[in-house]
Amino acid sequence: MRSSSVRLGYGRGVSRAAKVLAIVRTDRTFERRDVRGEPCWVGRCIHCSSAIVVDAHGETAGTIEHIEPSTHGGTDEVSNLSLACARCNQRKGASLDRR
Repeated sequence: MRSSSVRLGYGRGVSRAAKVLAIVRTDRTFERRDVRGEPCWVGRCIHCSSAIVVDAHGETAGTIEHIEPSTHGGTDEVSNLSLACARCNQRKGASLDRR
């Protein structure tokens, strides 16, 4: 489980990279590693467990996933955000996560 008092809202001047790094810091699947000699975080997609790599600047091919979608009352707080691969995030869309 994640817990964080960090509040990040879209449209409030918080960059995507800052949001990604806040998620990585609270997601236990992410570990600090060197990939090709560069420091980064390596973790897992919340849905399919495929690898997601986040560089030290917060850049990633992963997508920010609302665990409870905003269309269903979910917030932009870190405790409601995770990283997912683009395929899984697109497939989930605005539906509720059944877990």
